[in-house]
Amino acid sequence: MEETNGKVPGKSQARQKRRKERSKAAGEADGKTSEEVNAKDEGVVQEDGAEPVSSPMNEDVLSNMRGLVEQLKVGSKFLMRNPKTPDEAKQRSFKFWSTQPVPKLDETISTNEPIDEARDVEAIRQEPYSLPDGFKWDTLEIDQAGVLQELYTLLNENYVEDEDAMFRFDYQPEFLKWALQPPGWRMDWHVGVRVVKSGRLVGFISAIPGQVRIYDKTESVVEINFLCVHKKLRAKRVAPVLIREITRRVNLTGIFQAVYTAGVVLPKPVSTCRYWHRSLNPKKLIEVS
Repeated sequence: MEETNGKVPGKSQARQKRRKERSKAAGEADGKTSEEVNAKDEGVVQEDGAEPVSSPMNEDVLSNMRGLVEQLKVGSKFLMRNPKTPDEAKQRSFKFWSTQPVPKLDETISTNEPIDEARDVEAIRQEPYSLPDGFKWDTLEIDQAGVLQELYTLLNENYVEDEDAMFRFDYQPEFLKWALQPPGWRMDWHVGVRVVKSGRLVGFISAIPGQVRIYDKTESVVEINFLCVHKKLRAKRVAPVLIREITRRVNLTGIFQAVYTAGVVLPKPVSTCRYWHRSLNPKKLIEVS
């Protein structure tokens, strides 16, 4: 006899038929119809391959099971938003990154020198890049409590999250101020995008100064961080314009190298790392989410 997925066709139906016959006999003894017994029985028993049957008596059980499943998801999925392997990444066209001074994924690097050589600052574009209609640039003065709160709200509602949109980074205003104002910070590297009509902050990107040692060379760089675009604007290609604009502003100061991290494979990683988040109290996290 042919088997499919380890199960013999017809066995499930046979078991279900025998169960219904037993239920019918028991129901007749109690003065109940076989339909009433079977309806009650099907609410809590599910045969192999049968569709689950919803009934009031098992909703609490199902709810508890869903909660347990979500708790398990926390440890395995948190911050793994659209992960890509190098092989998967190679199949993408990278329409934006193919226009940037970065190596291709399959390109071999054999020299220790910058891709984009330092240029005369006077040759750098002086005016900001154009945004889609209805939006405008704004340099954020995060020393102002109201502006800092706006930035916190944007990141809290739209920044890095798990793939089920259950959990998201919650960087407090005090932390953002500390991260964005290290020694040598510049206000014009805190780049925001606002809606013209309402003034609402809907996009942000930042840079802070630093130095990186590459073998025997030390290079002045900036660290790009907190790239965030409001969820409703993801299709308007605001992120690439933000990247171009922060690049322009950094280049105007004579810095032509940058470092950044990403949860996906982009052309071309110079280093990789893996880390885990351990949720100490998943049940509480779910209750307050």
